Amino acid sequence: MNLPKQSGGEVTRAELWEWAVMIAIIISWWPPLLFGYYNPVYVDAIAVVDSVILVIIFIRRKRRLDEGLDYSKRLIDAQHQAREEAEKAERERRRAQKRK
Repeated sequence: MNLPKQSGGEVTRAELWEWAVMIAIIISWWPPLLFGYYNPVYVDAIAVVDSVILVIIFIRRKRRLDEGLDYSKRLIDAQHQAREEAEKAERERRRAQKRK
């Protein structure tokens, strides 16, 4: 079974962009929360836009998590299959030795 190579904990460009966008979202809320600047258009706009962006980031991260879990499952299944094949070969080798 051929399994794809996985990166060893490296941060991808997409993850960096996600972090940058989340920091920008936090900064966008500073004027109304910290400085008392309340413009209904601004607050409503950032509430809607930020919510949509955060949902998109959540979906993208969930997909990556699912891909990682699928990879782990395939890896574990391959290990079990290899162990079963090794045990079967060992049993056959022992049977062949008993017959001699």
